Amino acid sequence: MTPDLVLEPVLRGLSIDALYAVVAMGLSLIFGIMRVINVAHGEFVMLGGYGVYFMWTVLKLDPLVGLFLLFPTAMLFGILIERTLVEHVVGKPEISSLMLTFGLSVVIWGLVQILFGADFRSIQYLSAAVSILGVHLAANSIVIFVVSLAVAGGVFAFLRLTNLGQAIRATSQNAALAQACGINSRMMRSLGFGLGTALAATGGGMVAFSFVLYPQVGLTYIGKSFAVAVLGGMGSVPGAIVGGFVLGLAESFAAQHLTSQAAQLISYALIFFVIMVRPAGLFGRPE
Repeated sequence: MTPDLVLEPVLRGLSIDALYAVVAMGLSLIFGIMRVINVAHGEFVMLGGYGVYFMWTVLKLDPLVGLFLLFPTAMLFGILIERTLVEHVVGKPEISSLMLTFGLSVVIWGLVQILFGADFRSIQYLSAAVSILGVHLAANSIVIFVVSLAVAGGVFAFLRLTNLGQAIRATSQNAALAQACGINSRMMRSLGFGLGTALAATGGGMVAFSFVLYPQVGLTYIGKSFAVAVLGGMGSVPGAIVGGFVLGLAESFAAQHLTSQAAQLISYALIFFVIMVRPAGLFGRPE
């Protein structure tokens, strides 16, 4: 095992690691605050990708500008979804939220396919190769890594350092006690769901200028998000960040030294292993 055989998959995997972390942060945040299993999270990723794609093709906006506009728009969309639909299953058996969000997922996927067709779409943005330590990488992969770190760091700081973020965390830890202390738990749930949706959409926006968009692309990212969330601990935002990097590096090494099919199996093998060894995940708290 030479240094190059270690360095190349690490550098090539960093952008997808960071992308997984951002998307999984949203899933973990929603589950931590609401105990809602959001199967539609992958469709929020897909919608974010289409949003950036059409801002680029129709409005002629730079994809990074599109990401900047996408975040608050997706957050408002998530708040609307939470207020009108998801709030009705809060506190009920988790199968209720699973079925509701599964239905929402099918509706979103169907509407996108009807409106835009099943064509594959992508944005040719910063696709030229650059060399880092002798490893050739697409420039957009570096952009994804930097933007993902900035978004993840900003959300983490918001949750830790601001009063509103601490109120969201308090609601996730004990909604009844937070309500008794004067925190509007319903508002915190709406904000948390909106923030989780914005994180998913931001991840999807980065998918648009680095991979391929199509109506079913959310299926890939919901599977990866659950793998990362289970690995890091469902409901744990730091766990989602660490889990994203662990899963991404594992996939990158498998693709480099084994096969692409083996890399696709890694996420599900990790779920099985973590559930057997530590069901609460790396940073999760046992119920």
